[in-house]
Amino acid sequence: MKNNIEKVYGKLPKKKLGLKKHKIDLNLADDLMQKSDDLSTLFSFAEDDNDFLGGAVQRILMIDTELIDNKRLIEEFQEEYFKFLDLANELGVEIPNEIFNGLAISEQLSRLTDDMTFKINSIKNK
Repeated sequence: MKNNIEKVYGKLPKKKLGLKKHKIDLNLADDLMQKSDDLSTLFSFAEDDNDFLGGAVQRILMIDTELIDNKRLIEEFQEEYFKFLDLANELGVEIPNEIFNGLAISEQLSRLTDDMTFKINSIKNK
């Protein structure tokens, strides 16, 4: 039996294999797996954010166009309002509250439109 064992050992290579060089650092592998999972999560968030931004950009462009219309309608209303006010005063006609309210609303809309225009322009200038 001893001869069989000696024969087997005799056939094994005599040089060292250096297995330490091939040892895998398990901490590194765990770190890479965690980072891979983190990247997958971030990718999902980025896809959602990209979809949101696409819709937001479309909405901002639409609002930008609407702001031009708002300014035009405000100017038209206020011009007609002051003409009407002059005529009503000349004729001694009482001005309905709805028309007074329209002026207040046009002024509020003008401030809001200016605010939104400023915000959109600040985005465009970046």
